[in-house]
Amino acid sequence: MLTLLGIGTVAALLLLILFRITSVLVALTLVPLAAALAGGFAGSFGTWAMDGIRGVTPVAALLAFAMIYFGVMNDAGLFDPIIRALVRVVGTDPVRIALGTAAVASVAHLDGAGASTFMVTVPAMLPLYNRARMSALSLTCITALAAGTMNMLPWGGPTTRAATALQVGATQLFVPVIPAMVAGLVGVFVFAIRIGRLERQRIARAPVLPDAGAVADSAESAAAVHDQTFRLKAEATRPWRVCLPASATRPGRVWLPASATRPGRVWLPASAGRLRRVFDFRLGSATRSGIVWFFNAALTAVTLAILFTELVPLALVFMIASAIALVVNYPNPHLQRERLTRHGEAAMLMVTTIFAAGVFTGVLTKSGMLASMTTDLVAILPAAALRHLPIIMAVLSMPLSLVFDPDSFYFGLLPVLAHAADVAGGSGIEVARAAVLGQMTTGFPVSPLTPATFLLVGLANVDLADHQRRTIPYAFGVTLLMGIAALATGALRL
Repeated sequence: MLTLLGIGTVAALLLLILFRITSVLVALTLVPLAAALAGGFAGSFGTWAMDGIRGVTPVAALLAFAMIYFGVMNDAGLFDPIIRALVRVVGTDPVRIALGTAAVASVAHLDGAGASTFMVTVPAMLPLYNRARMSALSLTCITALAAGTMNMLPWGGPTTRAATALQVGATQLFVPVIPAMVAGLVGVFVFAIRIGRLERQRIARAPVLPDAGAVADSAESAAAVHDQTFRLKAEATRPWRVCLPASATRPGRVWLPASATRPGRVWLPASAGRLRRVFDFRLGSATRSGIVWFFNAALTAVTLAILFTELVPLALVFMIASAIALVVNYPNPHLQRERLTRHGEAAMLMVTTIFAAGVFTGVLTKSGMLASMTTDLVAILPAAALRHLPIIMAVLSMPLSLVFDPDSFYFGLLPVLAHAADVAGGSGIEVARAAVLGQMTTGFPVSPLTPATFLLVGLANVDLADHQRRTIPYAFGVTLLMGIAALATGALRL
């Protein structure tokens, strides 16, 4: 009974999200409620839901203040020099931008933390994608592929959980799959080239619309003009207008709205492609002087260092950093509230979604549905399948990320499967190696069961269903490539 209820619950959630029947928040909230009512757990629903919410509260707090912090830093121009450096390397060519995204995400994930990888990669690369008119879905796809593959590192969550569950050393589990991981990273860069080429073709076919960011050549002008004009366009309560040039030989003017201080303007040149008056506009922020920029850069470096070392609870790291950033860059309290309102709206949307995900996982776990599905799955597998379980696991590991959260899989399902493989004459540790090729590695950035997925799509402002449809085929391909490499190198055996 619990198994059927659990399968129906997970299937209903995926159906509602993937086919956009309801919003993610609605699906994550009403599906577990319906499951609890159908299973006769109505009296325990509130307790289980609150247990799940408490479990995701630190992640929700981290997400909220991280989005506010990086929003303020973006407004203050922190990423402009980074963008200029990247532009010198990748230019505006979609293929080079895609490769640069894969490289940045791979390096950023050396610490094994998905949330910090997304918070570093997406805010830095998104202006380049906007400038080149590339889809943000390509950004989330490539970032997910690189971060997911790097999540196999021994200090990453999946490998650590698998080693703990089987009581083996992390290196004993990980070292044999290093060649497979390298092959997976090569596959990520190959897929990045493919995505970049597809973007190049799409952009070539798309009509070129008048765009203030496209008029300026430099990365600084592109980031400033695109961000300040088109973000303000969404604020219906604040009038603005863009005066585009009558021809390519005449300069244009972008008028930004009056703020609490004074209205400003950005002059776009006729030929050189460099702004005549880059810093003449004000949105109430501090003037982008070198001192303020270096302070923002130092604050960000310290914040990330504390984040990686976990010297302070993660939820407090960005809360404190956001407060400092607002005081330095926006001394006026009215302007601080304006920035909080502007960036807090998107943050609050993602926070409520994460809390709803906590309700779903709490009910699914506490009700016993996950445990029941695990037990029955093992019971129905034939002996021949158990002997070849590593190969089967290598194929299914990535899709299983959509069904099982990492704890329920590695601590609940994996020990049973590994023991069953040993009894049937196979290798339990090979089952674990096959699992880390996809289960919450390549699969974690697309799974609705991990809060980091919502962080990724929230930072890029893309829809979860669109992100899943774009990324899942590539992620499955990387997992299959690593499985083939593991077979070739002896980490897995037929």
